[in-house]
Amino acid sequence: MVEAFVLDTELRQTLQETHLKSVPDLHRLAKRFQRGVASLQDVVRVYQVVVHLPELATTLRLCETESPDHKEMLDTEFTTHFEGYATSLEKLKELVTTTIDLDAVAGHEYFIKADFDQNLKGKPHEYCIAAASHAFGLDT
Repeated sequence: MVEAFVLDTELRQTLQETHLKSVPDLHRLAKRFQRGVASLQDVVRVYQVVVHLPELATTLRLCETESPDHKEMLDTEFTTHFEGYATSLEKLKELVTTTIDLDAVAGHEYFIKADFDQNLKGKPHEYCIAAASHAFGLDT
């Protein structure tokens, strides 16, 4: 697997500069969600990764490796999984676009859309995340 990335400088640089550079520490974010202390900013960070998964999968699918074995390994170990994750996380994308004011995110402000639910106005972010998750059937 390492050999595929060592030999294909263009693929390695594209992945680093275009895709992986903006990926947050997902393990740390997962821990925040598990502990119940995730903020709207954390939700948006996960959303941003999910939105870019199809593009990442396409980059890997279209890459040309020197070896057919490398290509098969990339498809088996990464591309197919990324495509599956992108599909299975569609509800999360819908949840975020429906509930969070993404225009405000550009200014590093994280709010529930005022038109989503008037009852959530002024509530703590944790309560809003739980209520929105419940509305979309994503609560555990």
